[in-house]
Amino acid sequence: MADIKKELNDIKTAIYGRDVRGSIHDGIDKINKESEESKQKASEAHDVMESIINDGFDNAALEANFEQKLDDEIGRLQPEWTQFQTDVTSQLNDTMDEISDFNLFPQSPKPQKNGDLSNSYKIVKKSENRMDIIQKTNKGYLHHTFKKDDGVDDYDPNHQL
Repeated sequence: MADIKKELNDIKTAIYGRDVRGSIHDGIDKINKESEESKQKASEAHDVMESIINDGFDNAALEANFEQKLDDEIGRLQPEWTQFQTDVTSQLNDTMDEISDFNLFPQSPKPQKNGDLSNSYKIVKKSENRMDIIQKTNKGYLHHTFKKDDGVDDYDPNHQL
């Protein structure tokens, strides 16, 4: 049944006649709408029962009707699911990029070894004007950067730390 407590309270506490009439109207309108919905559902249930009694129970038609309603609902929700999946995948990729960024989190997993000394316990990455050495420590990794032509003569592939 319709919850008309608000409308009843409005009728009880209204001071002016038009407020009372408006509250009465709102309460009756709410009850009428619920009554119409109930009447529609009862009519549908009656039609289904009459069809079953007159034509017998058609399980295939019932399953087809149910399947059609389910397909319609899935089709209606599919764009939302696809967008949600795209958003979550994008956020996950961004987060993984941040977490695995050695400069932001030194405790991140050891980067892939590549360079001249890829078989040592140090990771050496060389470029034309820079050499990065990443070394495992007890609490993460230590990152050394040596730059060429920056006023310090530390750039040497055979440099010992």
